[in-house]
Amino acid sequence: ENLLEPEWREPQYPHVQLTSKQRRHSHTLVDAAELAYGTNVCDGDYGENFLQTSTTSARWPTYVVPNLASLLLLPLEDDAGTQLPRTQFGPQVAKGLAETLDLAEYCEFEMDRAFESIDQDGNGCIDQSEIQALLESAYVATYGRQIEEERDKFFTGFQSVTVDNPNAESLWGSFTSSTNSASLIDNPNDSTNTSNQTSITELTREQISEKLILVQQELIAATNSEAGVSVNTTAQGLADILGLVNFGKQEIDEAFDRMDLDGNNLIDVNEIQTLVESAYLSIYGPKIEEQRTRFFRGFQSQTNTAPTDPGNTLPTQSSLTREQFTEQLWALQQELEGGTEGSELAEVRTEADAQRMIRRFSPLLRTALDDIFTHFSTDEPNGSTLTPEQVDQFLIQTNGALGRGGTHIHTDAYFRRKQKASQPVVLTRQDWYGVFARELGDGNWWQVVHDLEACGATIRSPKRTTKNVDSSSASSTYNRQHYHAWLDYLYFDSQHLVCTGLQEALTAQELSRIYDDGDALPNEWHPSDHLPVAALFSWQ
Repeated sequence: ENLLEPEWREPQYPHVQLTSKQRRHSHTLVDAAELAYGTNVCDGDYGENFLQTSTTSARWPTYVVPNLASLLLLPLEDDAGTQLPRTQFGPQVAKGLAETLDLAEYCEFEMDRAFESIDQDGNGCIDQSEIQALLESAYVATYGRQIEEERDKFFTGFQSVTVDNPNAESLWGSFTSSTNSASLIDNPNDSTNTSNQTSITELTREQISEKLILVQQELIAATNSEAGVSVNTTAQGLADILGLVNFGKQEIDEAFDRMDLDGNNLIDVNEIQTLVESAYLSIYGPKIEEQRTRFFRGFQSQTNTAPTDPGNTLPTQSSLTREQFTEQLWALQQELEGGTEGSELAEVRTEADAQRMIRRFSPLLRTALDDIFTHFSTDEPNGSTLTPEQVDQFLIQTNGALGRGGTHIHTDAYFRRKQKASQPVVLTRQDWYGVFARELGDGNWWQVVHDLEACGATIRSPKRTTKNVDSSSASSTYNRQHYHAWLDYLYFDSQHLVCTGLQEALTAQELSRIYDDGDALPNEWHPSDHLPVAALFSWQ
């Protein structure tokens, strides 16, 4: 009926384009039930909406199972403001940030250590200048190899370089390329060095002047449309940092003085390193500014709209608390390692994934987890932690033994991380939620229900409706406990056979037990989650 939204995708196959066009057979095979009921479905998936949307002619599902997703999780929140922030640094810079902050497991210990290292003034908040310094360090770490190569090349090529050399721009291009990964500074006696690759580690004013003239000639060549030369970004960054416009003697002398940080009238390796780092930060300055602004976005409801930046909202706050900074680090991990989400399922690979899953816990699930946590905890008030011994009691009650099952794996991982970080080896209530978020993310829906019900929780309680159900009526109240699907078919060759009858899979009493009493498949009277399909045929 062309009701499918053009952008909608199956959660498990987000890249597969779907269609709502009716299926047209190019062959003579026909499904018996499809023919009998006069209906057509693309994928046989009724979802949760069979009893809401079906008509009297709709075929009854052949697959009816408990809809554990709707029992345990709330739908994904449409309001982006309720989601954890997502970073968009790109894989290189995101990796540079993680390396700068020494983040490996993203545990509480690493988060606290990262916060302390960034909070330079020790006021308990991370302000704009501190995030600026963090991002600059990350960019330097990201492009560290290129920076070292260009630093080293500052000390090469002086025997062949002259101010009036007609090929100066190509020499500069060689200087800024990354064809040689060997560090001349680290290997001054490298036997592979040519006569033009000296092992000097300090540059005079005259040698720096020669290099800066090459920068000028590179920029001049780039403005010549006939030459077709593009601006070397490093050359432009150096010119910007040193304030070089006309490249006159006075400008070059002033540039040398800026570079000569120790005032000894020579430019050493560390001073060139600082110069090239500053050039890179100049090149990527606008991007760093954009990412610094984004780092503070999304934490409070009151925002100002920038008139020069329509569509973007800028935060009124100028600093991040420890909790907000931690959320951004989770988002950073999400960008580097995170899983994917669907309308019902979510892949839990990072702490950010786990927190999103926890936010979707249904009241039924959260209450059951709280009751079981309190039952096994002896702390006051209302049970604040679980010790390894108390967790073992839970595991024995649910699994009958220790050392097996997803809950054992996840609780053990929490304990090992805390022991490694020299923290109390206990589970908090939020850790407890995280264990089951990961269980759901692993697809262990039935295991979660089993564990909770083994501890006394009531998860699959029957939901009765006010109307009876029979094979010719689908007017029963919608029941979110069930997932319905049409997954079983009986195809026949319509050129040679005629379908003379179709058997209903369930009696009226059995239908009532499923849809009135909530007794989904499999159950004590039907051992399979699929229903049989049977039909009568005759030859034409």
